[in-house]
Amino acid sequence: MEIRTEEESGLFRVFLNNVHVGNMYKEVDGYYVYEYNNSRGGFWEAHALRMIADKLDEMNKDWDEGIKEYFKNLKWRDI
Repeated sequence: MEIRTEEESGLFRVFLNNVHVGNMYKEVDGYYVYEYNNSRGGFWEAHALRMIADKLDEMNKDWDEGIKEYFKNLKWRDI
């Protein structure tokens, strides 16, 4: 099984084995989220969900590292 995304105006269409299974987009907190395509019936196997989660982690990596660095350098007196 393979995962790929196609970007269109900030929306990333997610495909598993060339089947559109949902979309990823940036939420107001700066993190990408996954919205499943609920027009498809059926079930999800664990490995498919892991592939989607891994893709989200990859897309969120730089933002997450920036947030962690910000809070690491924040002094309590700044709060």
